[in-house]
Amino acid sequence: MVTNRTKCLLFYFMLQMLTSISGNSQDFRRDSIIEDIRQLADILESSHPDPYIRGGGKIAFHRRLHQLMLSIPEEGMRKEDFQKLLLPFVASVGDGHTRIHVEYKNNEKQPAGIPLYFSIIEKSLYVSGVVDENHKNLIGSILLSVEDIPFKALCERVTKLRGTDNEYGALALLEGKNYLWYQSQLADLIPEWMKDNITLELKLLSGETKKMTFNLPIEINKPLIMHDSVIEIPSTKNCEFAYDFLDKNRKVAILKVDGMGGFRENFELAGLENQFLLNGARYFYRRYNKKAPPDDKSELLKGIPSATETFKSLVTDMRNYRTETLIVDLRKNGGGNSTLAQFLIYFIFGEDRLISYFAQKSGYETIKYSNLYFDQVQDGKKGTNTPGIGLNDNDYWFEDLYELKNLEDFRTQKATAELAELYKKIPTFYNEYKTGKYSNHHRPKKIIVLCSPETYSSGYTMMKMLNVMGATLIGTPSSQAENAPGWVLNFKLKNSGLTGWVACKFYTSFSNRIKNGVYQLDQELTYNKLKEYDFDPNSEILLALDLIKKESD
Repeated sequence: MVTNRTKCLLFYFMLQMLTSISGNSQDFRRDSIIEDIRQLADILESSHPDPYIRGGGKIAFHRRLHQLMLSIPEEGMRKEDFQKLLLPFVASVGDGHTRIHVEYKNNEKQPAGIPLYFSIIEKSLYVSGVVDENHKNLIGSILLSVEDIPFKALCERVTKLRGTDNEYGALALLEGKNYLWYQSQLADLIPEWMKDNITLELKLLSGETKKMTFNLPIEINKPLIMHDSVIEIPSTKNCEFAYDFLDKNRKVAILKVDGMGGFRENFELAGLENQFLLNGARYFYRRYNKKAPPDDKSELLKGIPSATETFKSLVTDMRNYRTETLIVDLRKNGGGNSTLAQFLIYFIFGEDRLISYFAQKSGYETIKYSNLYFDQVQDGKKGTNTPGIGLNDNDYWFEDLYELKNLEDFRTQKATAELAELYKKIPTFYNEYKTGKYSNHHRPKKIIVLCSPETYSSGYTMMKMLNVMGATLIGTPSSQAENAPGWVLNFKLKNSGLTGWVACKFYTSFSNRIKNGVYQLDQELTYNKLKEYDFDPNSEILLALDLIKKESD
């Protein structure tokens, strides 16, 4: 159903952003810990659509559960040790949305992991930034091993700590300021590591293989040293989305969308009654306005940037300047509320195409009903008796059984009604939608979407929707698998207070672009191209501009 797919009140990235880092070292008794473990297992079994299939089956799941409980010492454990002990158990479920939120005590000035910043290229990591000026010549080098552990083995190890959807998921966990950057995460990845220094092997630009040892920790008092970009792109420092033009004639526009949670319409839909959502709204208000948020909720909403207003301005400017190409940059988009993608489709392709997208059914979803689902999903029980068989809190909603048998014209009518019902709860967008004034206002001749393994969850949905509409995909594939679980519920363990997510839906796609769980792109950025662009951090944009020029010649 359209409403269930789009009304995600708990967002992929906001929990990472707003979860407190308490570093609680409180001790817990063994019986309390085991009670939490059983609660966790019950949450996974009752709420996840299939917690067994990627981990060897139900017996394997319960064997790991019993091994976990037997490993708890008689004297109990500290919270920081307990949360890490849970990582392999939760990761064995095997999807990127289901996880425990580990509270690492990281030191930003002394991260004490590898003092090199890695980014993804093809199926490898390369050095894109360094701490020390003397190491600038390492930029562009490929990581081969850490502490004599081959890179492939590191990828396998990290998937035992966090569930992933496909092979790009491991790369996303190892790049940037993740498992290789901070000492605590690196120690989880390589428990045999001694921590006073770190040895790694790199393939240099010359093709030579070089082993290097760094003494730790290293104090970081300056920004990372990286290659400057020859492209100036819009800043998303104050707002998650912004646009500009890349040429003086304004024939090429770029819309950068780094997240899908910090927009006014999201909070109109989700509401501000939940303290977590209220805190999120305050955060985005402060980020955008650079001042303390007001207590009045209506004023708070007005001060959060609007996707409707931004996209309306974008298509108006593109129409005025007869813009021929739009580049949508989703490389840093970890997800949020997918209605933002629907808004963009409306302004560029029109209401009819938007409705057609949902009516044509490029796939379907299966929902696992549970007490947790009904507690957190508004109107979650709505329609549960539609099949006439009385679905309950341990049932599944199979959209393909109850929806796809409808005739296409009926599906179109249904999608039209459901979208209208949804948008009525989003006044800022609905005031435009009901007039249709800016529907299909300007559609550039070419639309290019930039993708990376960080393009995930609703960010992935936005990428896919634009691709279905005809956009060209450029970059590195997403770490989101198409035929996989998704759409998270929050949970909290009773005694330890540990929090996490559990996926509650399974998405099935009819797309022929999927291969081995990876949504195929039209043009991947290769290492050779990256080198040709002198490891420019916006090499994907340079590649897009080269393709545009080649097609126009």
